Amino acid sequence: MENYIDKADEYEHTRGAHDLIGKRVLAKSGAVQGRVKEIRLNDKTSNFEGVLVKRRFKSTQYFCKTYIERVTAKAILLSIEPVSQYLKRTVISADGKRIGTVKSIARNDNTNNIRSIIVSIGWTRTTSILAKDIKLLGNSIILKKAYAEIKHDRKK
Repeated sequence: MENYIDKADEYEHTRGAHDLIGKRVLAKSGAVQGRVKEIRLNDKTSNFEGVLVKRRFKSTQYFCKTYIERVTAKAILLSIEPVSQYLKRTVISADGKRIGTVKSIARNDNTNNIRSIIVSIGWTRTTSILAKDIKLLGNSIILKKAYAEIKHDRKK
């Protein structure tokens, strides 16, 4: 093969975009987000910008290169936990009482930063909790406020 290279990596140190189609996309925790559907390039510079991820029975997701930590032969590893993973998680107050489950998440624009979460309390009631009132995001969402404070805030 003839190489024409000027100010770029050697051919051996590059990867074909087609090789990544169908590879798994993993969150920071190792949770599978889906499989690569498309590789997206910048129209003007032709630089890699991100990946479009196909998810089973869910809408597609786009992750820009800012949120991609590594690209390996078998998967794309993200540097984040996508906030969409927190849907349907249990929300617990600072004093350990169960508040409800996450119904929806409001993000700051298209970033991975949470503005607020809507928590379903029972069948028909919901409450909004601001990001500043969230202490920990994990298998459950732990709040900074006690149950009585949340109940009082909801009545306002």
